Amino acid sequence: MNHNRTCPKSKQVLYRVCLTSNHLINELITRWCLVSNSKYDRPAPKPSDIEIVTELFTDGIELLLQRISSPSSSVADQTEAAKELALQSSKFVHVRDFFIKELSDSITRLLTPLSVLGDEVDSNPELQENIVTTLFNMSTFEENKTLLAENHQVIPVLAKFMKQKSVVTRRNATLTLVSLLDIDSNKIIIGNSVALKALIDLIGELDDLSATHEALCAVIYLCCDEMENWKKAISLGLTPFAVRNIKARRNSFDSLVILALISLHERVIQELANLGVIYDLLSILILEEQKLHEEENQHKTFTKLAMQGSPVAVMKAQGIYSVLGYFLLGMCHRGLDSIIKNQVLLIP
Repeated sequence: MNHNRTCPKSKQVLYRVCLTSNHLINELITRWCLVSNSKYDRPAPKPSDIEIVTELFTDGIELLLQRISSPSSSVADQTEAAKELALQSSKFVHVRDFFIKELSDSITRLLTPLSVLGDEVDSNPELQENIVTTLFNMSTFEENKTLLAENHQVIPVLAKFMKQKSVVTRRNATLTLVSLLDIDSNKIIIGNSVALKALIDLIGELDDLSATHEALCAVIYLCCDEMENWKKAISLGLTPFAVRNIKARRNSFDSLVILALISLHERVIQELANLGVIYDLLSILILEEQKLHEEENQHKTFTKLAMQGSPVAVMKAQGIYSVLGYFLLGMCHRGLDSIIKNQVLLIP
């Protein structure tokens, strides 16, 4: 809750500090249900969540790596070993700790099937999923982030994985990049790699909402405080792809964040004008205002906050409430359609 990097429940290092540990959230939900006398249907646990896994140590993980990288191993055996390694690295922090630090050439050996099988590996999506899941799990351990990014095979492999048909493979590859971007020096490495183009191409695809969201987050992290990365991203077509998401009303928030960050760039201004995104922005603004008014009309949320909340909550609620009042007055005089039309006419 205090943005600590270590989960107070599991003692694991959080790979994204903007997220709160699920253990704490789970406890808060349970308490709320008890206090409110509410029933909350939890999702059924995945098999991997209830499967009993015995932790392996260096010798056991070494044997898995040998099965994955051995030329004599069948694809089925490699897949089975990679699945076990993904499970081990997911459940046990100790495995993530010693995997790179104590096992010789562990990353290279993990990726061996990808280079040996070549294009044939694309016909084995389960093997790909297990390998990229292992990479992601390893990347959540703080001491591994720099070592992974500096390995000359890892970033190109992740870029290739982001182009695969498997939703799990694409998403976990993107999440791995997001995790690696916690280290500032990795932003330069990734920004100079093929991964930036792969991320932007993924943003342009609207069929995978989750992977597109992670790609947008990755670009935001990648380009934050790195002006050269922004310039590269813009030249690779970031603006029209972000606008495409806004027009489709998919991942609009992340796309708007990106546009806000790059909107002062001369090329971006021209692209935004040519793409006609201003109409979509006005539409979003007015729709959100309307939703806020409907919420207040039904539940009096902001009225209650303005009267009963903390000083900060009162200040914010009063501000929102005044905006709602102004918006309602405008609607009464002109109607929603007129507001949109009149505001558009003011655009030079």
